[in-house]
Formats: sequence, structure tokens, C-alpha cells
Amino acid sequence: MDSSPADPGDALSRIITALSRLALPAEEQIEILKGEGLPVDELALDYEVALSTLWVVTEAGLLDDALAAELIEIDGLLDAISGFENEDLWTERALRDDRAWRRIRERAQAVLSLAGIRGSPGTGPA
Repeated sequence: MDSSPADPGDALSRIITALSRLALPAEEQIEILKGEGLPVDELALDYEVALSTLWVVTEAGLLDDALAAELIEIDGLLDAISGFENEDLWTERALRDDRAWRRIRERAQAVLSLAGIRGSPGTGPA
């Protein structure tokens, strides 16, 4: 059974896991998605679900406002490539080659670095 998403430590862990997956090289992202039988949009959906608990983490003082703003910025980058008009951006090819995905990866890597987080994000959805 999953622990409650209202638990600040669990919420932070889910955010870090989802963010870490966004920071991975495209080939590693694809490997994880294929291993779970998931489409590319799962990267964004996983992040969106994790980020929905950001308020719990910030209220508990586990993240400062600057880092929270950076996390929200990444969500905005994902939102900017969402929608039917951008369906071509939700393919393995786009994940590998599109500059929007490179920018998302770079921002995710920068936020992880700002937070002092290193290491493997795991292999399954958060």
C-alpha cells in the first residue's frame, strides 16, 4: 500500500523521482517507459501528479520558494508542449531529438543540481 501523499517526506520523494526521470537522457527515459509499457506522456503525467503535492512539501519547509518556483516552471514547459496540436512532441523520436525536450531535461538537471540531489531516479512510475 502506498503511503499517504499528504506525508511531506513521501510527497518530496515522489517529486524528486519524477523530476529525476525528466532529467535523464532520452534513451534512459525510453528504456524506463518501454519497461513499464508506458507512452512518452507518462513522464509529464507522473510529474504533474507528483507536483500536485508541492504545497505539502513547501508548508512543511522541505523546499524553499525558489526551488518550488523552479519546479513550477518545469511544469509550465511541459504544459507548453501539451495538447493535440503538439502530439508529434510525444513520441520517442521527439524525446530524443526535439529541443523542447532538451530544454525540459536541462531545467530538470539544473533544479536537481540546485537542490543538491544526485543519483538514480529508479525505474518505475512514482
